[in-house]
Parts: sequence; structure tokens; C-alpha cells
Amino acid sequence: MSKIKKVVARQVYDSRGNPTIEAEVFSNNLSASAICPSGASTGTFEAYEKRDKSNKKFLGKSVLIPVATVNKLISNKLKNQNIHDQERIDSILIKLDGTKQKTKLGANTILAVSMAVKKLSAKVKKIPLYKNFTVKKNFKLPFPLMNIINGGGTC
Repeated sequence: MSKIKKVVARQVYDSRGNPTIEAEVFSNNLSASAICPSGASTGTFEAYEKRDKSNKKFLGKSVLIPVATVNKLISNKLKNQNIHDQERIDSILIKLDGTKQKTKLGANTILAVSMAVKKLSAKVKKIPLYKNFTVKKNFKLPFPLMNIINGGGTC
């Protein structure tokens, strides 16, 4: 059984040039990373995106506080957890936050770590990421709907 050795986060930039969080999870001699860029939606029921609003260096958009949270708190809580037990990993992250809209840790922080764990699990198993998801019998892939050119509004 592969166990998480440590989780490391850093501030990186998304495709729009905004700071975002990247989490890297380590197990034995392997690692996998994932970033959680911000979305354009800002509805009242959206999961909370944790940012350093008081830090004027990046116009309040930096994620240095969430990075520190991963490097100190989350890394310690996930150390020695089974890399393949995604449900347990996510449960630990959700309980650490303890809020409905993820206002304590930030959904961006939780998602970056969760996605990195899933990617590392596939890497350890030596399978493609898509094969690392449970697929039920008679499963059909949904048809994606993308709205890129007109800015996302509905007609």
C-alpha cells in the first residue's frame, strides 16, 4: 500500500496570469501535482476561493495563506494516508474545513490537493488517470457543452 509522504504547495499563475495554488503530493519516489485556477463564476452559492485579500502585492489575489495551510496543516493531516483511498482523503479535507462553502481552507486549496492525490494514485498504479475512476456497468460519457467564444452568457 502506497502512503502519502508529504504534500507541498506553491503559488503559480493560471492561463489568465492570476496567482493560483498548485499542490504536489509525494509517495515513495513518485509525485503528482495539480493546480486549481479560478473560475469566472462568482455566484452567491459558489464554493469559496481563498485568497490573500490583505496582501496588495498581487492586488489581493495571491494565495500565499492557502499555500502555507497546505504546507503546514494539510500535509501533516494527510501524512501516511493510503494514496488510493480518495474518499478518505477528501473526507479529511472536508472535515478540516468544516464549512458548507469551504470558507476556512478554500475550495481552491482543497481541490488542488484532492486532484493531485488522484493523479498520484493513477501514477502509482501505472494506469491512465481516467482508468482510476470507478466506472459502473453501462456507463456513458456525457456530452460536454462548452461556451467559450461569446463569454459564457446564455441566449
